[in-house]
Amino acid sequence: HSSALKSDGSLWSWGINANGQLGDNTTTQQNIPIQVKDQMGSGYLLNIKTMDCGNLFCLAVDNDGLVFGWGQNSSVNPTYGGTAIGQAGYGENVQPANRLLPTKILAAFTANSLTDIKDIAAGDRHVLVLKNDGTVWAWGANGNGQLGDGTTQQRYLPTQVKDQSGSGFLSNIVSIEAAGDNVYGSDSFAVDQDGTVWAWGSGISGKLGIGGNGSSLLPVKVKDSSGTGVLSNIKKVTAAGSYTLALANDGTIWSWGYNISGQLGDGTTLLRNLPVKVKNSDGTNFSNVSDISSSKASITTSWSSGWNLALKNDGTVWSWGYNSGQGNLGDGTSTAKSFPVQVRDSSGTGFLSDIKGITNSVSGSQYGSSYALANDGTIWAWGGNLYGQLGDGTVAAKTLPIKVKDSTGTGSLSNIKSISGGYYSMFATDNDNKLWAWGSNAYGQLGDNTGVQRNLPVRVKDKNNQDINDIKMVSADGYVPTGQNQDWNHEPYSILLKNDGTLLSAGFNSSGQLGDNSTINKTLPSQVLSSVYYTGGHVLSGSASGYVVDMG
Repeated sequence: HSSALKSDGSLWSWGINANGQLGDNTTTQQNIPIQVKDQMGSGYLLNIKTMDCGNLFCLAVDNDGLVFGWGQNSSVNPTYGGTAIGQAGYGENVQPANRLLPTKILAAFTANSLTDIKDIAAGDRHVLVLKNDGTVWAWGANGNGQLGDGTTQQRYLPTQVKDQSGSGFLSNIVSIEAAGDNVYGSDSFAVDQDGTVWAWGSGISGKLGIGGNGSSLLPVKVKDSSGTGVLSNIKKVTAAGSYTLALANDGTIWSWGYNISGQLGDGTTLLRNLPVKVKNSDGTNFSNVSDISSSKASITTSWSSGWNLALKNDGTVWSWGYNSGQGNLGDGTSTAKSFPVQVRDSSGTGFLSDIKGITNSVSGSQYGSSYALANDGTIWAWGGNLYGQLGDGTVAAKTLPIKVKDSTGTGSLSNIKSISGGYYSMFATDNDNKLWAWGSNAYGQLGDNTGVQRNLPVRVKDKNNQDINDIKMVSADGYVPTGQNQDWNHEPYSILLKNDGTLLSAGFNSSGQLGDNSTINKTLPSQVLSSVYYTGGHVLSGSASGYVVDMG
């Protein structure tokens, strides 16, 4: 069917009408335009300023800001855990009925615009963003309460993370982290300006650090090592799906959660549901650390395959935890380490040095890889390479660091200022704000408008298929390579933060993790929606210039 809004504010429609989508109080097909009637059916809907239609229903907003809907209203809405709310949004609690005449939509309210973004964190199928005002917003899958809104309802558009009481909102946050999966549990973390760590979502393996395995639908404070106080003086958290690390302001590291391969770095393989210090092999605290990164541990074997990187103030890189034959730790061996060891250089006789940034990707015996950004703007990579994620033009694993090549394969990628690792893919932003990507691309997560694996870096495109030049940072996650064991159960996607504080997203979208109010995969980055007009059953998006009805 088709609809038209005339300049006098009247609505006209024509075509198929089996669900009442023409709004004329019939289900009769119309081959010429007829005017949409009002709620009573005796007059016509007037003073309309914007409208849009889905496949079998329509919505319209009048000059007073009231929203009307008509047509099909019987679909089960997955945003509400499968409860039949109805896509036209009438706020019903029972199986909804179709509407043959426009019906006023109830319970509308306006949320804050999602702009002015400071930081982003992509989990398995959920996303966190930190605004400059210190608030946190989330969307995507929510089966473990990882969105922190006090529910387990999946969200296709951003929702604000609540505080511990559930009556207010989390505030004064300076850093965020998202991790986990929908099989073993997803979780989220935030550090506030006082250095306190907040955690919510799945608590399996003690990874929330609250003294047990319990989960939380709302943020709770991570406890200290005694379990009687609160962990403090923290500046960053990195989470790996089954365990968590926290970098303290004094340069030491706390860890908690699963530990079968020594990934907590305390010299044991004991599970810890309260924080313990990462140690040197002599038992002293591992210190002088400026940054940390942990693997995205989330597959069936990930309970044993997590590993970590630490960047010291002197520019050296250290690693510990799982170490497959692919060389995750970069020390030239395939032996797990329960204490930190120093990453070697490409010759294996010295050590990697002059490094300013680190990241690593998914854990797994044949996939995990690690990266280090050098002060000269080049990138070192080592570990698994089945999907070309090392960016050297091959798919051969490397147990020692090698340089990521440029797009021609003849030189090294250079002039890089930041790096971000995802599931079997890698992103790098250069000093000209150009964005490069390589590795797995089965669902378009590289954003180059293809689904082709890239063993060498390629430029990420915008919605017009032009090279993107204004990216500040990237966060990527997810996995489902074709033909692999579905226990891995991951969906690759990428979130891009632009210099103007807005967000783009690309890749897999079955849980709404792209934040565009759809579940449609994207091979080119599309904008994460900003304002939200919520109607009790359907979500409408808005802008500063007026109302725009989005059918989803």
